[in-house]
Amino acid sequence: MNTKKFFMLLAAVLLGSASAFAQNGNNEPMQGDVNTDGTVDVADIVGVIKKLKEAGGAVGEKMYYWYAGTEKVGADNFTDVASRIPESEIPETGSVSAAGQHVYFVMPNTYHIESLVDANGNAIDYTPTDIMGYHIYQTENSINGRGNYTVEQTTYCVRFKTF
Repeated sequence: MNTKKFFMLLAAVLLGSASAFAQNGNNEPMQGDVNTDGTVDVADIVGVIKKLKEAGGAVGEKMYYWYAGTEKVGADNFTDVASRIPESEIPETGSVSAAGQHVYFVMPNTYHIESLVDANGNAIDYTPTDIMGYHIYQTENSINGRGNYTVEQTTYCVRFKTF
């Protein structure tokens, strides 16, 4: 869920709870009254955003799983094998060495392998699997030597049909 959608949902929940949790006459703060001023309103949303920012949850660069190597990766273990890196560190190019092994890649589904070639420039075939917002690639055959790859950010083109 992107940040904008998260905060819109959070605002709806907090503002919706204002009518659902009227004060009951005691001195306890209402549910959703983050700043404890006795009302649930937009100021409480600001308070939640401030708390998230202080905790590092709402600001900063997005972190993603990334991996390029020969350790077998699948849907059940990619979060154990792959490293979490900031989006700005997702490489545009790189290489992986293998000695009679398959090569695996893990990357967010907003990126894709543009090319994967051997040292002679011959294309290396691979099979993608998508799981939980990530692409997991596996070479179709074992590789001996170096595989060079290019990664690109996926872009989408939206076309509107006119009537």
